[in-house]
Amino acid sequence: MLREDAMLEYLKIAQDLEMYGINYFNIKNKKGSELWLGVDALGLNIYDKKDK
Repeated sequence: MLREDAMLEYLKIAQDLEMYGINYFNIKNKKGSELWLGVDALGLNIYDKKDK
């Protein structure tokens, strides 16, 4: 398999992963709990730091 073909196959698989394409930022809520703010093309999501 050519390198270019392998890269395309990898991206086809990766784009279906739940957290692909999300940029994460450390945030704290009002209680002081540490969370992740996830920003992607569809909007914002908040994730517990324990979820990886």
